[in-house]
Amino acid sequence: MRELNFKNRFSGGNGTKSDPYLINDEQQFRNIGLTYQPFYRPYEGNVNLIASHFKLTNDIVLHGDWAPFPYEFIGSLDGGGHFVSYSITIDESDTSEHCFGLFSRVSNVAMIKNLKLLNCSITSDIGRELTCRYDPDVGILAGSIYQAAGGISDIVIENPAINCNLKNASVGGIAGYLCGTRVNNCKVIGGSITSYSGSLGGMAGFGDIGYFNGGECNTTITKNNYSDGDLVGPIVGNSQERSSVGGTTTILDDNKCLAAGTLITLADGRRVPVETLTGGEMLLVWNLNTGAFDTAPILFIDRDPEKTYQVIDLSFSDGTSVEVIYEHGFWNYNLNRYVYLDKNASQYLGHWFNKQGTDGDGNLISVRVQLTGVEIHNKITAAYSPVTFGHLSYYANGMLSMPGGIGGLFNLFDTDAETMRYDVEAMRADIAEYGLFTYDEFCELVPVSELAFEAFNGRYLKVAIGKGLIDVDSLNALAVRYVEYL
Repeated sequence: MRELNFKNRFSGGNGTKSDPYLINDEQQFRNIGLTYQPFYRPYEGNVNLIASHFKLTNDIVLHGDWAPFPYEFIGSLDGGGHFVSYSITIDESDTSEHCFGLFSRVSNVAMIKNLKLLNCSITSDIGRELTCRYDPDVGILAGSIYQAAGGISDIVIENPAINCNLKNASVGGIAGYLCGTRVNNCKVIGGSITSYSGSLGGMAGFGDIGYFNGGECNTTITKNNYSDGDLVGPIVGNSQERSSVGGTTTILDDNKCLAAGTLITLADGRRVPVETLTGGEMLLVWNLNTGAFDTAPILFIDRDPEKTYQVIDLSFSDGTSVEVIYEHGFWNYNLNRYVYLDKNASQYLGHWFNKQGTDGDGNLISVRVQLTGVEIHNKITAAYSPVTFGHLSYYANGMLSMPGGIGGLFNLFDTDAETMRYDVEAMRADIAEYGLFTYDEFCELVPVSELAFEAFNGRYLKVAIGKGLIDVDSLNALAVRYVEYL
């Protein structure tokens, strides 16, 4: 085994626990990745492995498109309370690898402590799903942490940004995969972590929940393009437990709604493909306050690019079909409310749903059609989710519908089954019991513009909270998701 002299690459120290190499600047930090010891393992041959000890003496910003360290780290790093910032972009040239983070792999006797990772980002090609040689692991601190006997302690991940569509990935704020390693008093604060397939957690995509001790997780994780084998958890993807970790991990579901080609009814009765909407149109809606057709402007259109989605193809008794991505709401006459039809839509087979029709004089009427078929398949398409001001609803292929991902913002009041109008007496009783928000009261809990408050019927959300339909954390998560549109 060839020995290399590290010392001339760093400002001081001898790379021992008591006398670590001192890292003063970006180049010296990069030197950790440039310097390695060829180390022989019978089952792997020569591997890149770092077993020395390091300590940061300054904050470090890694400039440019930062690539992961191409080695296995079994030494120690003391962050000295300083921060590191970096950015990783993963494309096809990187798919022979499968571990992505500040450290690719951390294992054996490794120890990392007292480090802050600030505004770090990892992004893969979000236009389409990429496949690595092996199932990938993605985390801000490390892609994979395996039996690091020294443990991971006092790490703060602040404002992480992960947007990963690597196939079958394990994605987490600290590590993608974590096994047999103590994680003590670590924090993941703010930011957003999004995964498109595989397992996802606030701290680890896949890991041992019992190894997490203390700390907190206050971030937003979003799981898109669900499949049955996917795992999502507040701390680790394979567990719904929090162990002793505090905080609130907000978990958002994919809410893509409608496939391209779905026809949306305009205020003048014309139907146009959803992908042609500009956002300036007036749409036909149903007004639950009056029990009549009405019109409303588009508040915004949430769009997602063309790629492979799991599509739920809904068939109705009059020949109507609607292609839904993840979930979309429809008015269910049997239950007298909107219900989300998703991959479990078969439970509503035989139920009757509302569709826009016309009478003999050409006047708009509501007709009833029965859900007769549900088929699920993968399809390359784009996804769209319009939202209308005040009413939220619109007509998709003639079906009265409600956007996905906004559960708790509708079905607030009992509705008269014959007129499809709010039951006035029941509505008054609910308001008397729970009250209404003023804008100032609501803004103290969920900081939004007055426009957003009016658009989402904010005054009635006090009733929604009182009835347990939604909570303040979920409202804040929705506000964060849609702030760019409002």
